[in-house]
Amino acid sequence: MEDNSKNLSILIVDDDPAIRHVCSAILKKNYTDVRTFDNGLDALSYIRNNNTDIVLVDLKMPGISGHELIGRIAELNKDIVIMVITAYASIENAIEAMQKGASDFLPKPFTPDELRFAIKKAADKRELILQRTRALEEKREMEENYLSFVSHQLKSPLFAAQQLLYLLEEGDYKINEDVLSIIKRANRRISEAAKLVNEWLLVSRFEKSGFSQDFAETDIVPLINSELERHHEQIAAKGINVVLDIPRSVRLETDPSAFSMMISNLISNAVKYNVEDGKLLIRINEEAESTRIEVEDTGIGIKKEYIPRLFSKFFRIRDEKTKNIEGTGLGLAIIKKIIDEHSGSIEVASEEGKGTRFTVILPKRHPKPAVTGENN
Repeated sequence: MEDNSKNLSILIVDDDPAIRHVCSAILKKNYTDVRTFDNGLDALSYIRNNNTDIVLVDLKMPGISGHELIGRIAELNKDIVIMVITAYASIENAIEAMQKGASDFLPKPFTPDELRFAIKKAADKRELILQRTRALEEKREMEENYLSFVSHQLKSPLFAAQQLLYLLEEGDYKINEDVLSIIKRANRRISEAAKLVNEWLLVSRFEKSGFSQDFAETDIVPLINSELERHHEQIAAKGINVVLDIPRSVRLETDPSAFSMMISNLISNAVKYNVEDGKLLIRINEEAESTRIEVEDTGIGIKKEYIPRLFSKFFRIRDEKTKNIEGTGLGLAIIKKIIDEHSGSIEVASEEGKGTRFTVILPKRHPKPAVTGENN
């Protein structure tokens, strides 16, 4: 394979300054981005915030060991090519390193040519990985564009059919009650389909750019109150009692539009799956570095086996209790994506027949990428 990987980012992690200096000097003759670290924690910090292609890891280091570092790098990005460099070469060490995610083993001492050859193999492997990733991204983009196109094409005929049904339903026609009932049901089904198409278009549009783009310090209490007011009609129709346990003001760094979308979906679920005359509780607890937002209902609850799948696109629980509840299966997927973009988390606690509580944990400050490490 032709070596077209000169710009790959290579990290050398070794507590021996002589090894770091020699390896860096050799590799910088052929590669433009070579960085060195004397411990695993600093290397991990760099990898979390920067594109990294190849990592050379010494097994015997103070702090976290080379084996632990290999495992943690593989957890962060399994596509990074990891090569072990060590004076303690053994079958046992090699097997353990490979099991944790290393792809090659270079025993010390090694010559400059041996190092260059090992890095050339790693660069070739990394290039294959990048080619595979690009192919998968192109395939996914083609699928998303196709689905977006199909969704747009569906909107016009759905709208036209719905207008005809509205005309039959509201017009001065001699239609008996049985036929009118069928027309109304058809209209509701078309409304569900139109909502699905609209939500899918929304998800497709934000898959690339994300829902959360304009982060700013924001008081989230008015946003929550605004969404409650927007759902007032549905809340009143079911006689739901809204209980707020929130401070007068809660400030955190968020995208107000995305936050409102997240809260709106949580409130909507708490209303749809609640019982008549049930309760909707929204509680906020502020901690030192984060804010916990709980949205709890007294509804039908969720079976434990369904909880791990709740945030998957288009997943809906279909049983006797939910068959008449409208939904697209995209609301919780949108919630999860927004929370991920805030570097937050979400927890679900539910009991059948008693209700469900979603707990959203968001950092008060949105994390900013940081660059650290030597660049000899």
